[in-house]
Amino acid sequence: MNYTEQAITFDCAQETLVGILALPQAPSATGVVVVVGGPQYRVGSHRQFTLLARTLAAGGYPVLRFDYRGMGDSPGPQRDFLQVTEDIGRAIDALQQRVPQVTRVALWGLCDGASAALVYCQESGDSRVAGLCLLNPWVRSQASLARAHVKHYYTRRLRQKEFWIKLSSGKVATAALAGLWQNLRLSRAGADRKAAQQLLPFQQRMARAWRAFGGSILLLLSGDDYTAKEFLEYTRMDGGWAGLLERPNVARHDLPGTDHTFSNATARAQVEELTLAWLRRPAQPDMPTADKPTAQGQVAAPAPSAAVEVYRHPDELPPDVQALFGTAEALSIEFGLSWYRNLVNTVYPRHPGVTIYVLRSAGVPTAALPVILTRRHGLWTDGESLSNYYTALYAPVLAPQASADELAVLVRAMRRTHASLGSLRFTPMDPQSDSYRILRAALVRAGMVPFDFFCFGNWFMKVDGNWPAYLQSRSGMLRSTIKRMGKKFAADGGTLEMVQSGPDLERCLRAYEQVYAHSWKGAEPYPDFMPGLVRACSERGWLRLGVAWLKDEPIAAQIWIITRDKADIYKLAYHEDYKAYAPGTLLTVMLMQQAFERDQVGEIDYLIGDDAYKKSWMGERRERWGLIAYNPRSLPGLFGLCREFAGRAIKSVRQRFAVRRTGPQS
Repeated sequence: MNYTEQAITFDCAQETLVGILALPQAPSATGVVVVVGGPQYRVGSHRQFTLLARTLAAGGYPVLRFDYRGMGDSPGPQRDFLQVTEDIGRAIDALQQRVPQVTRVALWGLCDGASAALVYCQESGDSRVAGLCLLNPWVRSQASLARAHVKHYYTRRLRQKEFWIKLSSGKVATAALAGLWQNLRLSRAGADRKAAQQLLPFQQRMARAWRAFGGSILLLLSGDDYTAKEFLEYTRMDGGWAGLLERPNVARHDLPGTDHTFSNATARAQVEELTLAWLRRPAQPDMPTADKPTAQGQVAAPAPSAAVEVYRHPDELPPDVQALFGTAEALSIEFGLSWYRNLVNTVYPRHPGVTIYVLRSAGVPTAALPVILTRRHGLWTDGESLSNYYTALYAPVLAPQASADELAVLVRAMRRTHASLGSLRFTPMDPQSDSYRILRAALVRAGMVPFDFFCFGNWFMKVDGNWPAYLQSRSGMLRSTIKRMGKKFAADGGTLEMVQSGPDLERCLRAYEQVYAHSWKGAEPYPDFMPGLVRACSERGWLRLGVAWLKDEPIAAQIWIITRDKADIYKLAYHEDYKAYAPGTLLTVMLMQQAFERDQVGEIDYLIGDDAYKKSWMGERRERWGLIAYNPRSLPGLFGLCREFAGRAIKSVRQRFAVRRTGPQS
């Protein structure tokens, strides 16, 4: 969704605060106020708040990020997180004044920004606040920090061989041993809950706010952060926090390997997707509106139950699920049943891992996830999209109203059924599509750890319908080749033929197979796939099969598929012995003109790869990416996750060294 960003000002206690409002074109009734933590201003570490606001705004949620009094561009004396209640309240006022559609607000805070959000709720009782997104909440005291150090640093250190070697050689400093003793003493003293309550009342105010809050709470905790570990230690030790993290209105996500500010791109994307998915929960069952607040401590009824169905072949799907695939087919032939039926029958016949997961919400199919599972050592350890190298585009099959939460139900079903499942891999996908964003968020919500990766470039062009102008815009060399080779080809008895269906189909299909066998391309590993696709598309009027003949010899062939407003170029081949005629170029001209003038398509797509010749015909390039997600709760998944992190870290180091050696490229 399109959005704008605008600087705003608003008053707070005789000072003028400065903020940036990210405003969607069609704003949701839920707005977000970013509560800044620490000595920060509205941009955040590594532009975290800026990027978050833009992502949420693109998803339809207005976001206000602002500077407290005394921070950034806002005047006044600097204040800490316990002194910003009035600032937060005025920010909510400003958001609602500028975006009247907003009836409920979610506060988003990191570190002591999360603590400030809870303190605000405890002090103000503001019924407009319907949700809290809290990241690594700050509860630090000497005792809590000492407990975290003892549990997470010294325990690990004592298990290391190097430590005992140093100790036996006298190389462990006295100060280090004194530090261990001091932390042990403080950690034991910190267990005195009564003393902690007397010394650190703000933690208890946070607990009271948490307990009283009737809306939805999203809790995100970094795996590699002492602040997060202190929070968990404090809530475990302090009776005032007993049971609060397990309440039904709390959605908790621990993000392994992430630092305090989620500083790398993968971690930042996880946070953005989890926040967006949380905001989009169906009917917002845990987020009361400002005019109809939920009673404190009471959680709204859950959404209607969902049912998961499992099928092994496209022909098993009931009519309403087939209709869902039919709707998806309008976007791409590769999302439809004709494609999947041919793929299963010719590439994966009798494969035990072929599975189509279908979700029904209130009896209506809303999502389907075609996958293929792989067994290793007797266990189902890996899953991937139901695709192979013929596939140019994959996406989950989604009803218009489907959400990441619903798709996550299918991912969880896979994990429950196959406890040893280590990873899920989905390729190739459009990284700009809603389906990519929804699938990535669903993987996160289901407890997987996803990573993005590049698959291939995709050359295409938008068609304006003017064939002569398009041909004239090609390079002089290409136009000269077309003219010269066209004359030579015709003079030597060459002809071009195109079939869509009918009695000539099988003859031209055999010609295609003959050309392919004599081309530069290797033999097809699944020889029945393309003939099956050709016949299926012919039956539906989608096929454009072109053959170049030199007298009675087929010397080039191409398979184009026309669906609705788009032409996809699936297969190209020419006989190596006749490449001097440029038969592939002549065939492309014929089929291109057909697409322009008769089929009147709006787009022509070369599908897979960055082959140099494609740039001669197409004017635009986009990319196809994939998702691989690991299940940290299984041994294969944990191993794969570690390997992924290590591989990316090594790649990053190599790139940095390469830049240092060669210098930055202009």
